[in-house]
Amino acid sequence: MLERQGTARESLQQPKEKEDNRFEASHREDIIITAKLNSKKCTTKGDINFLRIIDKVMETKVKSMKVVKSGFNSIDLYYDSIIKANKCLDLNKGILREEQDIWFDIMERIARRKEVISDWDMSLLKLSEALDDKNKIISAEKMRKQIFNGETKTFEWIDIKNILVTFERNELPEKLSLYEGLTAIRVRPYIPAVKQCFKCYKYGHIKQYCKKEYNLCVVCGRESHGNCENEYKCINCGGKHKTNFKGCPI
Repeated sequence: MLERQGTARESLQQPKEKEDNRFEASHREDIIITAKLNSKKCTTKGDINFLRIIDKVMETKVKSMKVVKSGFNSIDLYYDSIIKANKCLDLNKGILREEQDIWFDIMERIARRKEVISDWDMSLLKLSEALDDKNKIISAEKMRKQIFNGETKTFEWIDIKNILVTFERNELPEKLSLYEGLTAIRVRPYIPAVKQCFKCYKYGHIKQYCKKEYNLCVVCGRESHGNCENEYKCINCGGKHKTNFKGCPI
């Protein structure tokens, strides 16, 4: 079963207050801003939401190089200069988020980086005491995974040793120094689980936003028909397994 971020029982530290939401002059990666439509302005159709966002973005007079639909009510704007991007971000100033039709933010992948510590089996308090530099760490929390309990026939969340660490933008270390430089602990990139719809069983969205008019069968891939004893057929790859099989090659 894939690792998933669950509710942590302990945390390394409280999340830091958000700093000035602008790109720094030293930024050398892609310049991407996420524009999100206020939930009060959303419709049930993603394409309509997309056009509403584009319309509002055009009103800003800050031209982007490329626009990519990134969510049901959000788009990513690619800029060729930090000056243009910051001019767009500055449109948020002095206005409460809930009062904005569109809210601009530095793309999450750029604003924050997440990595995983796999070799620490002590408490987060011990980790906090051992770390030499916590200034670049926004938060750290224990991870959990979901397992199937054969006795109760239910899925349960259990704690695992892995720790999810969130760093400030541009921070992506391979190791973290411990005990005043005496040693270091390895970290690896965090790869979040891919969302799968439990209506059509396609990836990249959830049931709430699915455009399919009817449920599909997870076993045979046809229209849902209750208990299914047909031969397994994956909707995504055509293989002989259930469509929610975690080992699917898609």
